[in-house]
Amino acid sequence: MEQSESEVSGHQVGVESNSKKRSCDVTAESNSEKRQLISGSVLNSDEEEIRQFIEKLKKVDAYMYVFRREKFKCPSVHDSMTRSLQSRFDKTEKIGNPIEGIDLGSVKHFSYDKVIDIIGGFSEESYVKDVLFARLYRGKIDEWSGPQEVIVKKWNFYFPINRWIQANPTYFAWLLEFMLNPLVSSHHNMAKLIGFSCDKTFALVYDVNLKHTLWDLIPLDTFSWSARMKVAKQVVETLKFFHQQGITFCTFVAPNISVDEDYNIKLFEFGRSAMVANEDRICIGAYNYFSPEAY
Repeated sequence: MEQSESEVSGHQVGVESNSKKRSCDVTAESNSEKRQLISGSVLNSDEEEIRQFIEKLKKVDAYMYVFRREKFKCPSVHDSMTRSLQSRFDKTEKIGNPIEGIDLGSVKHFSYDKVIDIIGGFSEESYVKDVLFARLYRGKIDEWSGPQEVIVKKWNFYFPINRWIQANPTYFAWLLEFMLNPLVSSHHNMAKLIGFSCDKTFALVYDVNLKHTLWDLIPLDTFSWSARMKVAKQVVETLKFFHQQGITFCTFVAPNISVDEDYNIKLFEFGRSAMVANEDRICIGAYNYFSPEAY
């Protein structure tokens, strides 16, 4: 669902006093330092390469991801539409991928075929749910010490294209920056990003074995009071930690919180993510979802 310009402008976030005490293994005392954490402080040639890649990704033409022949090979697409778009398909295939993916440190770049393999195809069995401008799928990957369950977020590139789809590359790059932030990647209640793809589509691969979300558990009688309090405590501590570091989540909702069998939580979805920074705060999340500190 498209949002109005006034809703977009609502992303302008408030300023929190510098006098608040902050403590963390990785601290950011100023907004410029927070931006460096988000964008990646340049300490060596590898990090410089990552920064250049992300900046290039922000400028990718979304049309190159919309007009892919394989996206239109389904019964719901009439042959006449496919024929009318033939020249666009040919142009896209001739150019190839608009950007070549690279490994972002420990975060691996996967080919389109690898993403398909991880989730076993875009089947009903692997499908989890639709989120804003994307879909979530369950998958399994065997790249390191053994098979592990993952969640794959695949961006939508719908036709006809609109201004929200055109902005997908920028939002995708912003979310990559955010997940590479040491404050995020090292936090035990945040999903760990283990891979991504910019080959024919945009996708993120999270190390999350999604059995239940908080949304699923809330109405259940088996979700005991002590378990609810354990989850609530983790939610509060996670929000407090990031707010103290000047990072506000706009999209912190029950369907986006994974809960394991021991009632430990992981935040794995941020909606249409964007980062907006004022003097002392970075805001990430979807339009229309704001924590009180965002104002």
